[in-house]
Amino acid sequence: MIYALHGFLGLASDWNFLKPHFSVETDDLWQNYTSMSLKDWAEKKSAELDARFSDPKEPRVLLGYSMGGRLAMHLLLARPRFWSAAILISANPGVSSVDEREARKLNDKKWAQKFLKEDWQQVISDWNKQTLFAKGSSVLPRSEKDFDRRTLAACLEDWSLAKQEDLAVRLSQVSTPILWLAGEQDEKYCDLLSGFAQIAQSQSFQKISSAAHRVPWDNPEEFILALKAFLVREN
Repeated sequence: MIYALHGFLGLASDWNFLKPHFSVETDDLWQNYTSMSLKDWAEKKSAELDARFSDPKEPRVLLGYSMGGRLAMHLLLARPRFWSAAILISANPGVSSVDEREARKLNDKKWAQKFLKEDWQQVISDWNKQTLFAKGSSVLPRSEKDFDRRTLAACLEDWSLAKQEDLAVRLSQVSTPILWLAGEQDEKYCDLLSGFAQIAQSQSFQKISSAAHRVPWDNPEEFILALKAFLVREN
């Protein structure tokens, strides 16, 4: 069973393309959203998942993309023995620089105000034009009716990378097998994530061709093959 977490501006349905290939469970992270830290969210969600996935014989694989990948890191660190393996896609383990944290804080606050006040189509267009997404081929349609603007704005600040502990050292010490994925066109995340495979024997890194930050949707075929190969190797 794969438990998949979507990214910011994501929906649980974004993972439907995996369901013909894997047993997949998802959650809508916007439903019943309440402001809390990443760590507190992980503790609360872990308690829910303990009851939801109670069969110890069933392999439990944690998968998260971008913001969902950062949430997945916190779930993994909260209950490392609960998970058989983890797949973390385009997910930042954290920043330690004070200047970087401050810049991220200001940027997330700026975007929070945009999502609160600006025309929906304009803010979505501006979001997709960011350097992080510009090289990718996929643009997932996002309808305003599927979101609450106040929730999106709160999430940008509550779960900002600026408020996240730098988890790199702790993640490098986890014995749970981890596959780190990044798109070959996403140079920032390739550089950021490739080091884990070199310092942690239980971890591996793979670039997905013809993909940028939105790896699963830029190249779903190669993404699915990468997941299958990893799960066969680890089970």
